[in-house]
Amino acid sequence: NQNGNWNQLGDSVYNIEPDEGFGKSIALNLDGSLLVVGSPDARNLRGVVRVYQYNGVDTWNQLGSDIQGPSDGSLFGHSVTMNYLGDIIFIGSPGESKAHGYKFNGTDWISLGTPILGKKIDDGFGFATELNGEGIVAVVGSEHSSTNAGYVNVFEYQGNDWVQIGEILPSNPYEIIGHHISVSDEKNTIAVGVSGIENSIKMYKYDSFDTSWKLISKVDVSGELKQICLSGNDELLMTGYVDNT
Repeated sequence: NQNGNWNQLGDSVYNIEPDEGFGKSIALNLDGSLLVVGSPDARNLRGVVRVYQYNGVDTWNQLGSDIQGPSDGSLFGHSVTMNYLGDIIFIGSPGESKAHGYKFNGTDWISLGTPILGKKIDDGFGFATELNGEGIVAVVGSEHSSTNAGYVNVFEYQGNDWVQIGEILPSNPYEIIGHHISVSDEKNTIAVGVSGIENSIKMYKYDSFDTSWKLISKVDVSGELKQICLSGNDELLMTGYVDNT
């Protein structure tokens, strides 16, 4: 953004292989110098994620090797998120109902903790992923559950692995959640998109006393929810939706 106008930063970044779904998911670090791109359709739907660094002049260069999904059909990279520094990324792999953390070691991307498995192998866990600013709290949404309603799990990196610190479930059988999520920098506020018989965004606050997420407010949306974004200080909420009026 220069003088109130948005100008393209560097050359465009293109897919390397055909039909890989390059750009299905993207995320930037805080200063915009690092970009992570998911290609969940690549290599027989195995999926590939690549990270690019801006050289300060005109080019985005790949940082580290391709990060490839574990097996065909994993849809690795359907969702991606990056912390503020850009040295931690989290990747959703809903085809295998897993989410994976990675950290840059100065040369390449290495696994950060054990891959997190959803409740069931076919519940689309990893459909949505979000990291807080520091990159130590990960929020993961499931596309569907046994009731097709989805769920949201929250994890914190403690020691050398991801530890669950709560869960958000639909409040009734008609709610669908897990597709759209966002978390504040301070890790204590989460926005969760709701669809089904109503479209809304529910705000949850972490209660450290009983280690649970408490509903604090709800924002109704007059259309089909497509995206939500919560500001780092949890004071602003942006939403995109298709107006049904």
